[in-house]
Amino acid sequence: MHFWPFDGWDIPAGRSVIAEVYPALWSRGFAREGRTGDQHDAFSIAAWLSRADRDGTLAGFLKPDLTPPERAVAQVEGWILGVPGLIRAGKGCARHDSCEGKTVR
Repeated sequence: MHFWPFDGWDIPAGRSVIAEVYPALWSRGFAREGRTGDQHDAFSIAAWLSRADRDGTLAGFLKPDLTPPERAVAQVEGWILGVPGLIRAGKGCARHDSCEGKTVR
């Protein structure tokens, strides 16, 4: 069992992973189809993970673009899988990131 990112950003082959997720990142992108809110959250996470694995983008989400100090903090405090790296000077605000204390949606 690998607790991401606490056990490291790289996941050893053959290991199962536990990671923090935020269903609202993906749930609006999938039809509800009669599921309860909790069921839809679980479905959305599974569907997003499956799609990201198939299209090759999951690996990038497992290695967000963080500075070394940000990475050190995230390895202690945690990180939400699917959230890109924090804002860099000159890059502007990314969706779902915090920009000078304001959440951008």
